[in-house]
Amino acid sequence: MPTATDEYKSVLALVLGGDEDLKPERTHVLGFSAFGDLVAWNEDYKTVEINMLYGRVSCPELFSPEPDMDPKITLGILIGNVKADSYDNPDENGKPMFKRLLLAHGELQVGQIYAPKLHPALGGPIPLTISDRQGRLRP
Repeated sequence: MPTATDEYKSVLALVLGGDEDLKPERTHVLGFSAFGDLVAWNEDYKTVEINMLYGRVSCPELFSPEPDMDPKITLGILIGNVKADSYDNPDENGKPMFKRLLLAHGELQVGQIYAPKLHPALGGPIPLTISDRQGRLRP
């Protein structure tokens, strides 16, 4: 039976492929936000956060490792510190979008994210729409 991590192998390969430190095969997705931000665990560098909308990868341990920190404790801190506000992406004016999207479109179903029709990296704005993991848009 495939695991949640298996579903994201291609995404991790695309985002982390070629990185000499954050190897995709040693990184496991734990979950994702309403905007598609991935929260992952790397076997070597612990917490990895991937912001798909803005194309950012964050891994604090890569640059400031905590010596002798038990990985189980670090993983527990990661999961315990997940807060809705910390994963609320701002729109092009810097204003948080989650509450407005929730009011406009209702609750998401499992596997859906709020996503722009055209990715900002390709010149698109950051509108209020819903997309599933395969990128299909929902009215």
